[in-house]
Amino acid sequence: EKTRIYVLKEIAKWKVDIIVYVIDKENRRVDDTPENYGIVVGGAITESLRLGSAIKLTADKKYTSFKQQNEFLTAAQNTISRLFPTGANVFFNPPIDSQKENIIQLADFIAGAYNYKYNNKESRYADIVKKRVIVEKVVKWTELKKKAIKP
Repeated sequence: EKTRIYVLKEIAKWKVDIIVYVIDKENRRVDDTPENYGIVVGGAITESLRLGSAIKLTADKKYTSFKQQNEFLTAAQNTISRLFPTGANVFFNPPIDSQKENIIQLADFIAGAYNYKYNNKESRYADIVKKRVIVEKVVKWTELKKKAIKP
């Protein structure tokens, strides 16, 4: 508890913009596959692209096999192309294992704060960083997936 509050307060001091992209699963089970993760990441990137022209992204190394990493990357890129058809400059750095690089874990603190807000109806953690949040958007999973996989 003390660590969570301390880290969130420190993040709130930084000159950083936070985009919160919440997926409403609509009371359904959404499998944690590389494709689904890529769709979510692609949707979040699209929100960021609406504010600027280029993004350099370093993602958590969620998947260890090359095949799964490729499936994730392909799904993310396809989603970006479909949701942002005017073209985008998105550069994917090699993924980094959050267990080995603490900087990646900072995003997890933000995600945890908003998990509390949306799933536990408890906003005290999100309130700590809300002055840094420039976009907070809730998207229904079925709508995002339909837009991401349309032919």
